[in-house]
Amino acid sequence: EGLPALLIARFRLHNCYGVYTDRTVSAPFRMALSPINGTIMGISTTSEAGAKLAIDTKIDVGGTVRVEGKLDPFDYQRLTDLAIDVHDMVLPAVSPMSVKFIGHPINRGDVSLDLDYDIADRYLKALNHIEADDLELGGRVEGEGVIDLPFKLGVSLLKDKGGRISLDIPFEGSFDTPGFGMVTAAGAAAKEIMTDLLKSPFKVLAKIGGGDGQDLEFVEFAGGSSALDRRATRNLDTLAAGLAERPTLSTAINGTYDPKVDSRGLQRKALRAELLTNGVTEDELDTIVPLGKLESLYASKLSAAELENLRAKHTSVASASGAEPGLDEVAYRYGIWEALVASQ
Repeated sequence: EGLPALLIARFRLHNCYGVYTDRTVSAPFRMALSPINGTIMGISTTSEAGAKLAIDTKIDVGGTVRVEGKLDPFDYQRLTDLAIDVHDMVLPAVSPMSVKFIGHPINRGDVSLDLDYDIADRYLKALNHIEADDLELGGRVEGEGVIDLPFKLGVSLLKDKGGRISLDIPFEGSFDTPGFGMVTAAGAAAKEIMTDLLKSPFKVLAKIGGGDGQDLEFVEFAGGSSALDRRATRNLDTLAAGLAERPTLSTAINGTYDPKVDSRGLQRKALRAELLTNGVTEDELDTIVPLGKLESLYASKLSAAELENLRAKHTSVASASGAEPGLDEVAYRYGIWEALVASQ
């Protein structure tokens, strides 16, 4: 304020040299950019339009950067509309930064970034498209990492069978919000995406394998059975297809059982086998077992006296309403069946 108006019609960068420096890591991280070439047009203290820029550079450790768009060089939070393309940047060179943010160094890989940043009146909308090839993380560095998540699992979930990761990280917000900044917003967005990814990895595999996002972490069996039903087989096929697309993943299979449900299922199977050996046919088992055969087995396994008591329990007497006395055969059958199951 108070200085004369400024207008630079065209500013040319030719064979320049720059250094990106980050002093927030334990030792200052530096990355050289050379040569820097390009133009910045329409730098003005009086225009609302913003300056247009087109800049190219190379990263000394490998990779190229292209920046295009416009911004207010005196107040980028008022106006920024930039497209930033980074191609084939060698990732091990940025290990100090990855250790800082995720707690792991990068052993191998390269990345290409397609970044679009649009700021109007101090409100930011950002789209970040990331494509990484052959990314390999090193071991966890204790005490490091702003975001505490199992990133190695995340990398394996994201990496396809060609070794490529493709990921979109959008975020937005107002610079008038306390604590809001591009770095914090990008970190929060990345954490949310990775948390959702890692929270249900088997749902992710289901989608990759062509399923509808069902949770494939568990395979259910009927009580007392080791046979897969059609649904379980279909889910395992989906899981196999997902794992084929993510070859760096491995799975651990843990067998489990329910003492109550599986014991009951095994008892029912044992009773079925016993009935077959006692003259009951498959057709009868699948329709209705003759009452006499059930009573005969009950009397031989338990006692005739107990059978009489059970019959008496389910036999009604004449009532004032005029209901006929008689045997409640359905309840009586259930009683015999439950006792025979429990006897196995």
